[in-house]
Amino acid sequence: MAKDISKYEYGKMCSDILEAIGGSQNIKTVFHCITRLRIVPISTELVNMDKLDSVSGLLKVVESSGQIQCVVGTDVPEVYADFLEIADIREGEENASEIGDSVAEEKKPNLITRGLNTLASCVTPGLYAIVAGGMIKGIVSLVTALGLIAADSDIITVLNAVGDAPFYFMPFIIGYAAAKRFKVKEIFGIMTGGILMYSTFLSPAEGVKGYNFGLFNIPAYNYKGSIFPVVLSVWLFTNAGPVAGALFCGIIPLTIIFGVKGWSAIELQNLETLGHDFMLPNFFYSNLAVSGAVIAYALKMKPGERRSAAISTGMVTVLAIAEPALYGITLPEKKPLYAAMAGGAIAGALAMILGVVTYAFSAPGITSIATYMDEGNNFLRLLVVMAVAWLSSFIISFLLNKKEV
Repeated sequence: MAKDISKYEYGKMCSDILEAIGGSQNIKTVFHCITRLRIVPISTELVNMDKLDSVSGLLKVVESSGQIQCVVGTDVPEVYADFLEIADIREGEENASEIGDSVAEEKKPNLITRGLNTLASCVTPGLYAIVAGGMIKGIVSLVTALGLIAADSDIITVLNAVGDAPFYFMPFIIGYAAAKRFKVKEIFGIMTGGILMYSTFLSPAEGVKGYNFGLFNIPAYNYKGSIFPVVLSVWLFTNAGPVAGALFCGIIPLTIIFGVKGWSAIELQNLETLGHDFMLPNFFYSNLAVSGAVIAYALKMKPGERRSAAISTGMVTVLAIAEPALYGITLPEKKPLYAAMAGGAIAGALAMILGVVTYAFSAPGITSIATYMDEGNNFLRLLVVMAVAWLSSFIISFLLNKKEV
């Protein structure tokens, strides 16, 4: 019996996606990240990509590493819920059936991509709470820096509790999400988080560095807020400095376009262990660079709807919504993409030279600037990098692109 799609907010979109994919019987599994509905088909031969590209409401469709990634935007959780209902698929369920004798062999992603995708699937469910916590901490930083509310007031105490909670209880969030990812009962993931948060581990006796448990030694470590130890990223940014900043910030548009995720796990660990982070700001600089490159390109276009669309997508990118500009302008036109990557690389290198950091997790847009405030000049250095990111990409894009006639 066919579903009545009229009762679903995104019924038409989900129905069209399902039809283009080849129906429920051709879906091995489906999940989502912050902006994408990710579908793993059983047979890629049954997927009609042309039809999928024409589905109204989708910003872009990307085929990568055996996945069909439908770029939806920030409404993806609601779209995902409707899609599960319409496709009659249970969340986390995997379809093991085969279609005929011509099932296409699934292309396995490389080890790095698989690792980042796994990290992303473990972190993504908690990102909404984490971002909210970061925004609250940003507000706290702003009002206390401006002297509007005393830092030791009860209001700030309560706001700090609300803002810190998603970070403090990170093991519970990650435990729940990891259990879903590895298909075990969620309660066991939560229980694992509880073990790590047990007072013996949080506050070990003086001089105790670990506990012998048979053949294993459990370190006496404060696990609150932890996901995994900071490894290569810290070494890279500490020792390679501007080179690492330029490389990482320069390739961010490509990581977004190809759906590479997982950085947030490292950023959160940096915030917990170091008290600040130097990776997350690069996404802010990159968004500003994309904005500058797209708006410069728009000025070379003939007046009309396309130009208006380019300007609007370029402007909205500073609010941390980069996909419309990346997929709608930079990817098909190429030169704005090169300009955005070059501007981002310049800003990333400068930020490492100046030592700009953020003190809370937040969406990498203009609304996050309060998270850069401290008692020193970090905020002023941020403003310099912001200006360089936007202006450098604007100038490069303006020079690269020819005026439409």
